[in-house]
Amino acid sequence: MSEVELVLVTDADKCTVYTIQFSSESESECERFYNKFVNDAQLNQDLLRIVALIDKIPEHGALERYFRREGSMRDSVVALPALKSHLRLYCLRLTDQILVLGNGGAKKFAPIRRTTHCGAMS
Repeated sequence: MSEVELVLVTDADKCTVYTIQFSSESESECERFYNKFVNDAQLNQDLLRIVALIDKIPEHGALERYFRREGSMRDSVVALPALKSHLRLYCLRLTDQILVLGNGGAKKFAPIRRTTHCGAMS
């Protein structure tokens, strides 16, 4: 099992933001997420929206409205952004004042298929 370090991203009055870094990796999980999509022309706008939210959170707090709930109420797993996006950055929102950024990926969409009865899509 790899050791994990909690790395400070920013410490502000409203929120302290951390990310995690495995001892076997040279980059934090948040850096790995960013570097994976920064040069992807199709996903770059979604990535920039997530980065803008990360920049906004320390000033306003890790408010629930910024996140999409992904796990159970007890596990604190959420994703950025809350609105429709092809990218998800998974986080642990512990309180309005403490956020841990993880990694994420591109959302997979189910393929559209035609039905045989009326030619409509389902």
